[in-house]
Amino acid sequence: MKLVELCRELQARRRLILASNRGPVEYHLTEDGRLQGRRGSGGVVTALSAVSQYVELSWIASAMGEGDRRAAEEAGDAHIKSPLPGQNLYLRFVVSPRSTYHKYYNVFCNPLLWFLQHYMWNSPHTPNINAVVYDAWHNGYVAVNKAIAEAVIREAGSIEPAPFVMLHDYHLYLAAGYIRQELPTAVLQHFTHIPWPAPGYWRLLPSVMRTEVCQKLCANDIVGLQTRQDVRNFLGGGRGGPPAGYGLVGWAPDHGEVLPNLYRRGRAAADCALLQSARVRGEAEAPLRRDDLGEGRQGGAQQEHRAWLPGL
Repeated sequence: MKLVELCRELQARRRLILASNRGPVEYHLTEDGRLQGRRGSGGVVTALSAVSQYVELSWIASAMGEGDRRAAEEAGDAHIKSPLPGQNLYLRFVVSPRSTYHKYYNVFCNPLLWFLQHYMWNSPHTPNINAVVYDAWHNGYVAVNKAIAEAVIREAGSIEPAPFVMLHDYHLYLAAGYIRQELPTAVLQHFTHIPWPAPGYWRLLPSVMRTEVCQKLCANDIVGLQTRQDVRNFLGGGRGGPPAGYGLVGWAPDHGEVLPNLYRRGRAAADCALLQSARVRGEAEAPLRRDDLGEGRQGGAQQEHRAWLPGL
């Protein structure tokens, strides 16, 4: 298969590291106290686990339960070879304090971000951004993203060239920014597996949160989104065409959108990343307009997929 050959060719030059909230293996304790690995749950795991049948990779994920925590404790600072047949991968669990993970997952990620990105808030009344949400942001979402990033950096080690790092979904919007500081030559990609709402709807979040999300996402070389409309929403598009310096690039139908930052080539590519970051930051900090809130709801299936490619 051509795709398998391409993957192996790319991996011959750089290691592949995946990171997501859930991992491809979840450990459970048997009645006699032994660890037993089972296939992880969730759509991202289902979609990506098959990659390890063709190429060796490392996978960073949060410890989900007591079994994962025990497996991580026994491994120490080492990664864990997957016990499942057909999975040619190594696991590294990130063990967060239970209260930190609760704030990250049960207060910020799912009740707030997931609802926002699916247009499920009643904007005149919700969400209620109170002290609990701010605490979950600082002491949950930011903290876990930093911990995942630190685990990626440890897994990459000092091997050259720096790895391909694939980050997944709304749980890890900030991780690339922290990784980029320590691995400036790594190729970073983030893919969002849920819709990206219109700029006005994002402004239901406080400026400090949405600006940080956009800035950290722009540390990626590639930002992947599901549809053409998601790409336009990410760029704040729909009001007169693409931003200055962006060109149109084709993408395969029905396979999502890709919004590359260029593969980083020294100063010029870094400037390009800053340009995109400034553009998105400007949209994030703009004042809320009520007529923006409905924009972008009509995404639907696309017959043709394209994305904005900066610098070309």
